[in-house]
Amino acid sequence: QMRRFTGVISLELPQSLQLARLYAHMTGVPVNMILDNEGQRAEAQRRIAMIEHTIGMCEVAEFPMHSTSPADVDAWVEAKEQEHGLKMECLIIDYADLLVTQVPGKEVNDYIMMRYVYAQLQAIAKKRNMWIWTASQASRGSKADNKPNAYIGMENVADSMNKARIADMVLTLNQREENQVEIYVAKHRLGRADYAIGPL
Repeated sequence: QMRRFTGVISLELPQSLQLARLYAHMTGVPVNMILDNEGQRAEAQRRIAMIEHTIGMCEVAEFPMHSTSPADVDAWVEAKEQEHGLKMECLIIDYADLLVTQVPGKEVNDYIMMRYVYAQLQAIAKKRNMWIWTASQASRGSKADNKPNAYIGMENVADSMNKARIADMVLTLNQREENQVEIYVAKHRLGRADYAIGPL
């Protein structure tokens, strides 16, 4: 059986909290119990051990915000692939908006820099034939005003539109009833878009 390999880079949260969140989602043990209770932490680790052979491998790393570049990310992926002798198939960056890079020219604002950051991430994804995922906050726009079942679309990206323009795929989470969401495929450069999955 082929082992799956995923990486998570956090630019906001400590590595310990990111790991606790992952453990909580996979085991049902609450995050605060994993962090604060040695017995519950051991229980979460026991549950992980029971399913580890089916879930593949995940490396979690903490990087400093506003001083980490896509080149740093690429070097980390390379090092981890060499360490484990396994190709990383998916990298999750929380959040890529906190990366930086060198930009040609003297005066560059954050908006322009993000264009380069996301283009460089896309190049890494293509070079390594891997998924790179990140997230955004959303702002409700005119399409969703007074329409409770409207979908959050490309026009509702709250931060730099460069992310949505450069990304090959944009998915939005749309809350429906309590504990239910629909995933809306707002963009898919290589396939079908403008449809919903769910409710889930």
